[in-house]
Amino acid sequence: MMKHRNHKGFTLIELLTTSTITIILLTLAAPSFGRLINKSRAQERVEGTLSVLQLARTTAINEHQLVTVCAGTPSTGCTRRWQDGLLAYRGAPTTLPAPENVLYSEAAISSTQLKGNISRLVFNETGTLEGQSGSLLVCPENGDEAYSYRLVVNRGGRPRVYTLEETSAMPSSRLTHRDCNYGWRY
Repeated sequence: MMKHRNHKGFTLIELLTTSTITIILLTLAAPSFGRLINKSRAQERVEGTLSVLQLARTTAINEHQLVTVCAGTPSTGCTRRWQDGLLAYRGAPTTLPAPENVLYSEAAISSTQLKGNISRLVFNETGTLEGQSGSLLVCPENGDEAYSYRLVVNRGGRPRVYTLEETSAMPSSRLTHRDCNYGWRY
C-alpha cells in the first residue's frame, strides 16, 4: 500500500510564474507612483505657501502693522531667490528681521521649486499689498509642468491658486508653467 504525502507549498513553476507577473506589474506601476508622489509634494508645497500668505495677511490685519513675506531665511534676510527659503515676519522689509518678529521660516525644500516674479510681498494693516501684486510658481523637482501651480496675490492681498489649465486660460498671464523647465520669463 502506497502512502500519499500531503505537500504544502508551491512548486517551482508556480513560484516563477507569480514572481514574473509581480515584476511586470511593478514595472508598469512605478512611473505612475512617481508621478503621484510629485503631484502630492507640489500640492503640499502650494498649500503650505498659501497658508503662510494667509497667516501674514491675517497677522497684518489683527496686529495693525506691516507683515513681509519674502524669499530668504532669518539668518540671510530677504533675498531675490525664492528657492532659498520662505520667510514671513512682522515689520517693513529689512535686511535681517528681529527673531521675535519672525512668524514663519522655512528652509529650501528639495522636492519642489518655488519661483516668483517679485522679491517680496508686504501686507499692510488693512490686509492689502504695499506695492505691486505678484505671482509665485510651485514646480515639482523634476519640472513636470502638469503638476505645477501658480499662486497669485492681487493688490487686495488675496492669494489664489491656479492649476495648469486655469493659468493657460488667462489671456494676460506673464507667468507660464513652462517656467518650471526654462527659468523665469517676464
